[in-house]
Amino acid sequence: MALVLQGMALVSERSCMQFRPYRVGDPDYLHVLYNLTGCWSMVGRQGGGQVVSLQRNGCFKPAVVAHEMLHVAGFYHQHSAVDRDDFVQINFTNVKPGRLLHFKSLMFKIDIAGGLSKF
Repeated sequence: MALVLQGMALVSERSCMQFRPYRVGDPDYLHVLYNLTGCWSMVGRQGGGQVVSLQRNGCFKPAVVAHEMLHVAGFYHQHSAVDRDDFVQINFTNVKPGRLLHFKSLMFKIDIAGGLSKF
């Protein structure tokens, strides 16, 4: 639990995001699980108890926890950004089989006024 709190602190110290303990009646909350496979969370608020998977062997590092908390907040990987190809060239021959989907460029941009727009 201490490493999870350290990871959350990394995010809070470097952003305006704050975490607090669950309170009875909270409609939305993070449900941190340690017995699933991998380090992952859905991107953005899902509603209800949002699962954050922190597998015991491999995910228990403050930086990994912080990474997953940023997914919870709606952040995608930078290598998926719609303008990625303006800055880097992905050598797809180096991408492991079955991992290509992680390098798909997002086909929408986020409108600051509150919405998604397709490219």
